[in-house]
Amino acid sequence: WRLSNEISKNAFAQQRTVFPRLFPKKASGGFQMKSARAFVISFDALLALFIVFSFLVASFALLSRAEEKGFGELSLRAFSFDVLNVLEHSGKLQDAVVFEDSSSLDSFLNFLPFYYCARLEVFEQGAVQPLIVAARADCRNVPANSFLARSFFLANREGVLVFYTAELKAWLSG
Repeated sequence: WRLSNEISKNAFAQQRTVFPRLFPKKASGGFQMKSARAFVISFDALLALFIVFSFLVASFALLSRAEEKGFGELSLRAFSFDVLNVLEHSGKLQDAVVFEDSSSLDSFLNFLPFYYCARLEVFEQGAVQPLIVAARADCRNVPANSFLARSFFLANREGVLVFYTAELKAWLSG
């Protein structure tokens, strides 16, 4: 016990030289530990807090720039081409040309989201006047800043393959 006590006194003396404020000398020559509570923050904890704070600031900055409608010009462009692709791959464009009937196109356009307006015109190859015109019921007037998307397709009309152009003019209502 005496040996371990001597070793601990030596270790304590070494700590006194490294941390003089924590281990002040006693008046009688011994060492006394200072009774102060310390809170040590390590570097990795500070780094983690900084990273979390940075992510929060960045996400709030991006959220504050978001549009109110959430449907910008790029989304309108992508949505317009998607509408043309769906109409073409479902066969509605070909059927409308073959039967010269726009009712299926009108009903499709009427089921689009309420904030999306569209007018579809189908032209035969080389024609200036549209063969078929379809539009959403509550969106008849096309504004000057509408987006124009085109799609080209073939249709078998009376045994002859004919090229057609579908033009979709799209805009946001309201």
